[in-house]
Amino acid sequence: MDNLTKQLYGLQSEFNAEFSLDFTTGRGDESAYREAADKLERIEIVKFEEKLKTAKSDCESVFRSDFLFKMKEHIENARLEFKNLNKALEGVYYGNDSYHFNITYDKRKESLYRMITSEYNMEGENNLWTRNFEAEYSDEIEDLFAKLMAHDDGGEKVVEEYTDYRSYLDYDIEIIKRNGQRQRFSDVYGEKSGSETQVPYYVAIAASFYQLYRFGNCVRLMLLDEAFDKMDDDRIKAMLQLMEELKLQVIMATPPQKIEIIGENVECILTAIHEKDKSFVEEYEL
Repeated sequence: MDNLTKQLYGLQSEFNAEFSLDFTTGRGDESAYREAADKLERIEIVKFEEKLKTAKSDCESVFRSDFLFKMKEHIENARLEFKNLNKALEGVYYGNDSYHFNITYDKRKESLYRMITSEYNMEGENNLWTRNFEAEYSDEIEDLFAKLMAHDDGGEKVVEEYTDYRSYLDYDIEIIKRNGQRQRFSDVYGEKSGSETQVPYYVAIAASFYQLYRFGNCVRLMLLDEAFDKMDDDRIKAMLQLMEELKLQVIMATPPQKIEIIGENVECILTAIHEKDKSFVEEYEL
């Protein structure tokens, strides 16, 4: 009896603390606890359940009418950017190669991608909740919503992945020879040297700056640090010619061993010299 009384006292204390009550503890006055518990079961819990249902419904409504449409917009904008990049590179050759950037969907997320980019995914709840969209993509909507509501140890990474539109896309570079031969960079990446693998990245950077500067009157400036550190002389020369063809003004910091080949293709060379706690810059002449 004493042990049971102690257990009762502990449970009553926990109950008072949980619900901010001050009922008497101990044996003899259980009616107040029974009435409070009955009220919670019959009234308060029902209220909480209704609030949860409303909150979930509101959350799902925003998810469908706002989040999904914005994801679609981001993907469409990415496709437009790639289209403009390819337009900037059209007819421009790096040595004997020209480059074309491809953007497709990640095959691992194909069903979610098709749901997000569906023609029925329109802004506004009334438009989005069409019968066609609901019938065709209800499973995908629930799947994505469940992923974003994950609470396990990996939940944060899952949310980060599935809220980033870039994770639904797959990217590649197509290398086109002057003779018309084509190859995907992803297919030959492992076979190429470090010098060869740097080329597409510099082409992408140059094309991106060209696209940014294609409108209006501007200096078309591009800054590069540790430029061409893994590229051989022929590729460096071809890359500088490409940048000149795109009419980009390039300021680059390069390793000293690259100065001879780069110096032949630039207007000015400055060397930074360090002596103890001082630094100074001098013009360099080949």
